[in-house]
Amino acid sequence: MGQARPGEIYSFRILGGGYGAAQVIAARPDGRDPWVQLLPLDVDSALPPGPSEVAASAAERAIVDENDCLWVPAFVPWWAQRIEEAPVRPPASSNESYGSWEGIAIRALLARMKRAGHRVFSSSYDPALVVVDLGGRPGEMLRDSHRLNTRDLLPDVDMPVKWQGLSVLPGVTELAHEDADRGLVETARHLPFLRYLSWRSPQEDVIDLRQAYAPPATRSSTASWPPYRTLGCRHPSHRTDCRCCPRATCRCAPW
Repeated sequence: MGQARPGEIYSFRILGGGYGAAQVIAARPDGRDPWVQLLPLDVDSALPPGPSEVAASAAERAIVDENDCLWVPAFVPWWAQRIEEAPVRPPASSNESYGSWEGIAIRALLARMKRAGHRVFSSSYDPALVVVDLGGRPGEMLRDSHRLNTRDLLPDVDMPVKWQGLSVLPGVTELAHEDADRGLVETARHLPFLRYLSWRSPQEDVIDLRQAYAPPATRSSTASWPPYRTLGCRHPSHRTDCRCCPRATCRCAPW
């Protein structure tokens, strides 16, 4: 397809079923790599939305959160369908977030999950420094850090690990650990957005992570994105018996 232009409205499928829509509200012709800014519309329908529905949504849409908007390449992907063109009501957002057209479809899914009452992972930028203290040597990290390696943060082996120190990093999605459990599995069960757990040289013969990614239906108090988490288990010798639920991805691979 060609390039998107300000005012055009595109519909797309949302993961899990249904359709969303977004309007192009600004363009930035940067030579060979032009960009456009997309604003998601308040559309979530079982069938492809019609011109009147998206036009009405565009007329009422206002930028409530600057993070709603996303700069994407101007070339339209094959799965985005142009259905209407309407006047651009909100001015271009000052947000400089860049991504892909897929990102706007993901945001439509997250909006649906928020309406359903699920906790939703936020990727907003937070430059504030926080101190992560697990009982060993404290370390400074950005509050919005998503990856954490416990290697340099743990106390001596005869001291308990203060896993509650992870509370200063609310969006941890990847956690790396080495050696014995020391409360790791129990902690993983309570990190709502954890997706990947890398564990080197565990001393346990059996690692049972099934409760670490129970679906929201059984963990309604901690319902999170994604609905089913995919924790990965790695062991250098493949001796570990990792019992994973059928919906999880167990990645047992040598280092």
